[in-house]
Amino acid sequence: DWSSDVCSSDLESQNNELLLVSQEIKRLADASREGRLSERGRADQFTGVHREMMLGVNEIFDAMVGPLSIASGYVDQIAKGIIPEKIATTYNGDLRVFKDNLNACIEEFSGLAEMNKVLQRLAVNDCTTRVEGSYQGIFAEVAKATNGAQDRFKHILHVVELIGAGDYRAELASLQKVGKRSENDILIPALIRTMSSIDALVTDADLLAK
Repeated sequence: DWSSDVCSSDLESQNNELLLVSQEIKRLADASREGRLSERGRADQFTGVHREMMLGVNEIFDAMVGPLSIASGYVDQIAKGIIPEKIATTYNGDLRVFKDNLNACIEEFSGLAEMNKVLQRLAVNDCTTRVEGSYQGIFAEVAKATNGAQDRFKHILHVVELIGAGDYRAELASLQKVGKRSENDILIPALIRTMSSIDALVTDADLLAK
């Protein structure tokens, strides 16, 4: 009878501790649903296998929350216009895929720095640098537009040089065929008027000379 009572008491104690473990896990699940990812299981309240179980649950939380915290910090920097260095920490499995995707995002955003460098030089009439990197999606479109804007600017410089040299008639005919590159294009019409006015002035000068 005594041994039976002892076994019954031990079983009841284990059941009570298992119930506490279950309650603790439920508390952590509720915390995660509420976004309180810093919560951890109170492993010091348990012993033996139940303590090991709670420590294991905490390790699962740490393995997930760590990368999420890093990603959150990186997204915060990107939102502030700061392009961070790629994540160098080693992760396995799905977390490695998560890291690789975030690093790919960082690499694409780094293209903005290259495009900014080209545009900053273009702002001071320096056309010696182009966007050389290979990008995807909207970043590829912005890279193409940046280089396209530079090409247009270099063409304008070429036209001005031809006007200065008095050898612009072939360019005038070409621009007259284009007319406008967009509805709000005032540049090409202005260049056409400039070269046409010079032509008219030369014609008048020839008539007066004759």
